[in-house]
Amino acid sequence: MRKTSYVIAGLTVALVGTNAFWLYKTIDSAVSYSYLNDSYRAARSSAQQAFAVLPVAARPGSSQADVVAAAVRAGDVAEPFEKDGYTWVGDIGLKFGSDGRVVDAMPSVDSL
Repeated sequence: MRKTSYVIAGLTVALVGTNAFWLYKTIDSAVSYSYLNDSYRAARSSAQQAFAVLPVAARPGSSQADVVAAAVRAGDVAEPFEKDGYTWVGDIGLKFGSDGRVVDAMPSVDSL
């Protein structure tokens, strides 16, 4: 009788332990999926803005305002702002030369 009580107690502890492990794995997977989804959305937004800017920036005679307007239309952007020599439009930073042409572009540090 005593032996069966130990076996039942051991199996109960094992069951609770494995259920706790599976609960942890499920929560961890949900959190990881959430971060993955956020990362995907940021990368997709950056790519959409970059692809929208490319034809406008490559067109002869396009101005800085044309390029920024194309980036604003492509992304969910509140308002472009300037910082460290770059005009930040959503997730991409555009650096313009003295002639108003794009000379450099970089993704936001947050979207990396």
